[in-house]
Amino acid sequence: MPVLCLQLQPRRATGLSVQLITVLMARVAAASEVQGFSFERGSDHGPYINYLFASRAPSRVWRGIQQRVLKHRRLGPRVRRASIVTCEGSRGWKNYLLLHHFDSAKHLDALPGV
Repeated sequence: MPVLCLQLQPRRATGLSVQLITVLMARVAAASEVQGFSFERGSDHGPYINYLFASRAPSRVWRGIQQRVLKHRRLGPRVRRASIVTCEGSRGWKNYLLLHHFDSAKHLDALPGV
């Protein structure tokens, strides 16, 4: 089952409430066809939070993230500046898809079904 990951890097968006973003992500998980939702914190090259969505319908999860989080009227611009969204490919993370990147110069992949 593919996993879609939104990595939030809070230092890239000052004043962004991680607690509020976590609530939004949980709402996406509840409204989408998600079999598993979790999040993990790390600090390899600065603090980050990975929100992980396991789903047989990753395109629906991706649409939910776009509509409820990245296009959020108030929070969307800051989340877009502070996040990367990836999805496992046919060989897991070895050929993942890059769906969103805070660096607009990055080449983005298309998720089948979107």
